[in-house]
Amino acid sequence: ILRTVPALDITPRGGPGQPTAIFTRGTNSSQTKVLLDGIPLNDPSSPSRAFDPSNFLLDNVQRIEVIRGPQSTLYGSDAIGGAINIVTRRGNGPAQIRTTHEGGSFGTYTQSTTLSGGSERFWYSISGAWFKNDGFSTSSFGTEDDGYENGTLSGRIGTLLTDDLDVDVSWRYIDADADFDGFLADAPRNIDTELFFLRTQTTYTQLDGLLEHRAGYSLASYKKDDRGGFQAFFDGESHQFDYQASLQTYDDDCFSHTLTGG
Repeated sequence: ILRTVPALDITPRGGPGQPTAIFTRGTNSSQTKVLLDGIPLNDPSSPSRAFDPSNFLLDNVQRIEVIRGPQSTLYGSDAIGGAINIVTRRGNGPAQIRTTHEGGSFGTYTQSTTLSGGSERFWYSISGAWFKNDGFSTSSFGTEDDGYENGTLSGRIGTLLTDDLDVDVSWRYIDADADFDGFLADAPRNIDTELFFLRTQTTYTQLDGLLEHRAGYSLASYKKDDRGGFQAFFDGESHQFDYQASLQTYDDDCFSHTLTGG
């Protein structure tokens, strides 16, 4: 999907689950910031802080927003190349269950189930997904298959406490297991990855919606066990408290002005 965006490129180093980089034209992968409902996903256990999308399934995702060019004013110095915002579904209407099952070559099987619903004052969307692939040897000298498995649980729940105040919570837990070729092509290695992302956010509006206050807390936790490597584990956590105020100072049919600070 992201490959269809001009000036944005994805470079995987093999099949499913293999290390993958996102590049914005003119910058490297560490200068593209990736967010999930406002949670910074860039890997805190990596020296470059680049985001690896290889373990991210698209279950419960509603849309992906991309802005290119230097956006460091709003999103920080790691958004020099641009920012990618992944937005999860916000349930609405009567409760419903949606499930999909797919299969394909290389022993590929994937399934996902989502329960969602909501009203004017409450919304929820909870999903579980599983992906399995027998893979193929990433190295041209290897003979064994580099398999991959991924189990993901995600959700988003929110409520409107008053006409001007709401609370929204989103989370995603990922447990993935990937085989890859080591120093010797026929001496495979395995990385077990456990990721957890959490965002709690409250929004308060004033002046008939012209002034919006948004405060939140974000957590990104990375845990990786490298079985067969020189370094046994790579762990990292990032915690972020943020506040942003947006004041709409002018609005007509042609254009609008908004003053933002935080």
